[in-house]
Amino acid sequence: MGYFRNLPDILYQSPLPHKVSTQEFIQIKNIFRRSKVVDYVNDNITLFQKYILEDGDRPDSVAEALYKDPELDYVVVIVAGITNINHQWPLQDFQMYDFALSKYGTEAKMNDVHHYETYEIRDSQNRQILPPNLIVDKDFKIDGSALRFGGNRFTVINQTGNIQLDDKNEYTVITDNIAAPVTNFEHEISI
Repeated sequence: MGYFRNLPDILYQSPLPHKVSTQEFIQIKNIFRRSKVVDYVNDNITLFQKYILEDGDRPDSVAEALYKDPELDYVVVIVAGITNINHQWPLQDFQMYDFALSKYGTEAKMNDVHHYETYEIRDSQNRQILPPNLIVDKDFKIDGSALRFGGNRFTVINQTGNIQLDDKNEYTVITDNIAAPVTNFEHEISI
């Protein structure tokens, strides 16, 4: 295969059963060293088959599902742009819970608010006033009087449905629900 000829060689401790010492090494191709799918391939997303990882999926199980060969796990890793499987492959649900619990100490601290993320706010002419998913704190506010153009009404677009904001000079996270709380656990999941 021409692709592998371009990869650098490394010396790897021999796993062969007939080795006589731990100082024996074999020369192999380093498939994770600066391996990257060519940019024009990445730009043409239609060349790829979309695959959504399920809880517990591993590179070999994804390769089995996509290519019917678990030994093609390196293709999954390279195409995903992963260079460190231990830090870049998603954790399972129970592992994520255990990680967050060890980081925050208690379930109560895991459920504390880490930050707020804004909802999208549009005016009556459907112009975006506040973009969605901005990270803000609970004291975040927007000046409604500076945004008014002749009796304009504002609509908050969130998961539960659109909400009309009352006519006033200032809108805040706490009183007007212009942002959603994100817990420490949810923040860790998004990372």
